[in-house]
This record gives sequence, C-alpha cells and structure tokens, in this order.
Amino acid sequence: MRITLLSLFLSVGEFQHALRKNDLALIIILFLISGSAFFQTLAAEKLEPVVSQPLNLEEQWGIKLIGVQLSAAGYMLDFRYQVIDPNKAKYLTEQRQQTYLIDQATGARFIVPSPPKVGSLRQRTSEPKAKQIYFMLFANPNRFIKSGNQVTVVIGDFQAKNLTVK
Repeated sequence: MRITLLSLFLSVGEFQHALRKNDLALIIILFLISGSAFFQTLAAEKLEPVVSQPLNLEEQWGIKLIGVQLSAAGYMLDFRYQVIDPNKAKYLTEQRQQTYLIDQATGARFIVPSPPKVGSLRQRTSEPKAKQIYFMLFANPNRFIKSGNQVTVVIGDFQAKNLTVK
C-alpha cells in the first residue's frame, strides 16, 4: 500500500471517502493535464495524418486522423481526429455508434468509459464543425497498451487500422 501525505493524517475510512469525493476532480485534472500536453505536442508538429489508410478517410468519412496517445499516466488512450467534412463526419459523432479500440497484437478490446457523474469520455454532437478536433478517451487498465503498440479504432462501421500509440 502506498503511503501518501494525506493518508498519514486520515484513517483508512476517511482517506477512502476523500478519494471518492475527489474522483471527479482528479479525472478532470488528469484530463486537462493530458490534453494540454497533447496540444503542446501538436503545436510543435504539423497536423498530419498518422498513417496512410487503405481508403482515404477524408474522402469517405470526412476526417483527418491526429493520433492516439497515452494519457492520464498511461491509464487512458486519447484518440483525436479533425473534422474536414461535417456531413460525412456526423456518423462518427453519433452517440449510438458502438466504439472501442483493439490492440492488434492480442485482439484485446478497450471501451470508452462512462463514469456516472461525468458521462461518456467522448465528444458527441449532432452537428460536427469543420476544422474542429474531436476526442475519445479509451480505458487502458493496468497500462496494458504501451507506446509503440499498433491499435485499431472502431466506431460503428468506421475502422482506423494500424495506428501507432505515442
């Protein structure tokens, strides 16, 4: 068991209550930190597709892939894409589409978590906007997926294959 400064002053029950009480704040802080690091990386690099897909995703789905990156100390995978054609990309932002990420080496599937207080950790909209960057956060329990792994992102009928995790 890890000992933290907070745990030295609180009983086990009080410590667990403090953790539960601050879960939402912790999730938000981790998300903001990981998002800020992601956008700092993007600022240093040009926004280019991560890999060349067999079908041109811009023509078929109206998006340009930004990438998949480890986030939240490796416990989340941050998938981002930029909308080029809002009419074509509308399919990807619909709530009803089943969404998951597949580790290509093992076939393991990872879902988009939906905590009760926060809701699904993906952006959804009925009217996507051109040049807007959208995200999805996939759970990565036990840091199963590492930097350099090849993954596939599935959103309904959409598949982005051979993406390298940064």
